[in-house]
Amino acid sequence: MIRGDGFCASAAIVLAAVAGGPAVASTNAAGADAAQAPSEVQLEEVVVTAQKRPEKLQSVPIAISALSAESLESAHAQTTMDLQFDVPSLEYTMTDGFAQARMRGIGNSNNQVQVDPSVGTYVDGFYISGPQSGLTDLLGVERVEVLNGPQGTLYGRNSVGGAINIYTLTPTQEPDAMLALTGGNYGTAQVNGYVSGGFGDKLAVGIYFAGSRNDEWTDQIVIGPTSSKKLNQDVSGAVRIKAVYTPYDWLKVSASAEVSQSNSGDFAVFRADTANSSPLGWGFGATQISDNYTQITNQPDWYKQKASTYILRSDVDLDWARLVGISGYRQLVQNGETDADGTDANLFSFEDQNSIQMFSQELQLISPEASSVKWIAGLYYSNQQAGQNPFLLKSLPPISPFPAATAQRFDVLFNSYAAFAQATFPLTVVAQDLNLTLGGRYTVDDQHFTASQFSSLLDVATNNPASPIPGSQIEFPHLSKDWSAFTPKVTLDYKVLPSTMVYATWAKGYQEGIFNGASPASPGPVNPEKLTSYEIGSKSTRWDNRAWLNLAAFHYDFKDLQVQATPNANTVVAIIENAARATYEGVEGTANVQLTGDLKLSGGVTYVDSYYNSFPNAAVLIPNGAPFPFGLQTVVMNVSGTRVEQSPRWVTTLSAGYNHKFDSGHYAHANIGWYRNSGFYWQAGELDHESAYNILNGSIGYTIGRWDTSFWITNALNTYYRTEDAATVFANLVENSPPRMFGVTFKWKLH
Repeated sequence: MIRGDGFCASAAIVLAAVAGGPAVASTNAAGADAAQAPSEVQLEEVVVTAQKRPEKLQSVPIAISALSAESLESAHAQTTMDLQFDVPSLEYTMTDGFAQARMRGIGNSNNQVQVDPSVGTYVDGFYISGPQSGLTDLLGVERVEVLNGPQGTLYGRNSVGGAINIYTLTPTQEPDAMLALTGGNYGTAQVNGYVSGGFGDKLAVGIYFAGSRNDEWTDQIVIGPTSSKKLNQDVSGAVRIKAVYTPYDWLKVSASAEVSQSNSGDFAVFRADTANSSPLGWGFGATQISDNYTQITNQPDWYKQKASTYILRSDVDLDWARLVGISGYRQLVQNGETDADGTDANLFSFEDQNSIQMFSQELQLISPEASSVKWIAGLYYSNQQAGQNPFLLKSLPPISPFPAATAQRFDVLFNSYAAFAQATFPLTVVAQDLNLTLGGRYTVDDQHFTASQFSSLLDVATNNPASPIPGSQIEFPHLSKDWSAFTPKVTLDYKVLPSTMVYATWAKGYQEGIFNGASPASPGPVNPEKLTSYEIGSKSTRWDNRAWLNLAAFHYDFKDLQVQATPNANTVVAIIENAARATYEGVEGTANVQLTGDLKLSGGVTYVDSYYNSFPNAAVLIPNGAPFPFGLQTVVMNVSGTRVEQSPRWVTTLSAGYNHKFDSGHYAHANIGWYRNSGFYWQAGELDHESAYNILNGSIGYTIGRWDTSFWITNALNTYYRTEDAATVFANLVENSPPRMFGVTFKWKLH
């Protein structure tokens, strides 16, 4: 472990690699290289907008991974969850259809609809709120930028771990079109494509679409009456219309409207994990089965989700600055049903409907490209309403003497206001190529919480609540709470060599406070998370721009972590509580090497040592026979000094891409990618260990003119791992990783 002197050790590793690594040439060698003509075999220049302006990737003093549309396609990446196989600092877990992102171990597993992830997801600059934002289809994507570390100054709250920026394809005046058809095992059928072009010389419009379906890979065997809601297939679809209007040289307006829908059982199945717990259902005669991809249930699991997103962006050239306005609105409805005990015992089930409505407005004033001082200032406002209407906990005999339900509703109204500014100053009076970046953001959040509850008998015919039982109705008090935070950033960057930049950053991040919607009788609220980050890094370009080596070392002080817990054995719904303090220390490195004109290697490794400095009253669930024959019960433990849950120590990625052009003009291309996760614990106190696992993905194809045929495979080793393990009083309820998938894609592209 790195602890104690860990950050110094991490810094030494980075500086040693910069100063004495094999890529550093002597002065004479560097002079000889400069005299040579540039090689035709070079890495392509990558431009990112991590700091709200176009900059070369290797010039930005932030640890960034940039993924192009071509690299995502060659890896057969379908959703944001697939990004982790190319970005070693990024990890995803699933929770009842929600994907939760973690960056360098920072993240949460809170799946309540009012809780935002610790890693922010942005589409064309618009923040996508809620736990459902983590699993986003990569529809018509131009590129994805993954920013490591707290981004509190330019991106604001809920980006303590980092930010994921998705930039969609933008139509141009030149006509363009693409259509791709895919078929594979498990009945996989996919279609995606787009058509775009100009209308006159000022307007360009594009239509982007995608749809997929596959048979469920988890076999849900229903004992008893089959629910009409049982899903035998996972189905999703989305369409986006995007237009760009340029009436004047100084004004550009872009607008997009997207509608998406997904129905799934696979990403909602909670199977009682017999390998790591003794399910409560066994005590009531449930069927015992050890097959990972079979669930025997009396209530099939499923979820359905619909979302619509509208984004309007205006760019105005004021000569002395550029004014950018980003307006966004998103509406989402998600509903589903879960067999809460994960077996065919007729004990408990959940049914809920979640909804989010969000509007945001951001104004940015950005310095012109010619300015020696690069600056940005802005204002931000968002309004959001999130809630459940309703959440039903259904209890059945033999647990209950008669079929009954508790219906619970809550709403949380959010308002957030922020002002921010950042500037980069060249310190040429001190040294050439030395820059100082100063930034800060002041955020004010207010929240308003309302909730109600009633009990009811269940209508056996419909499995829905009947009229409320008299006297069971509760209107909980209306509550309000305000928070504020200042999140500064200071960065020094310096070119120690023409091809090597080093930087050091001190920054803060802020995760807003939360009302506990799942427990309206004790709603809290939970305190905000606050993170202080210390990071040093380097970015090196070597071998006549044929190799990039980027390194970073970081130390995080994290206070009031928001963690999910089951506070007592009589509670079946997890709530959110604060852990006092944790420390994260680590190092990471990424490399890209263009070995030949045809072959490119990419890879990375992230090491994180994360542990609780202070968490004396963690509520965890352990196997115990009392008070039921089987199941888990809550104990309160002092987990100070133990590793933070769901934070792997090592993650490694490695990929090789091959693209060869023949004299005929045809292309052969191939890609292989390897991912290794060293394992982690699902619960605080180092409980319920996930073993190390390896994932191997690949593709091979051939292009003739406008036509391309590609064969692909994901999880080629058919590795099984848990994408979620939710410890409950019933059992450890787990979600399954996708098994080996393979297929063929036929694509036609106009250009």
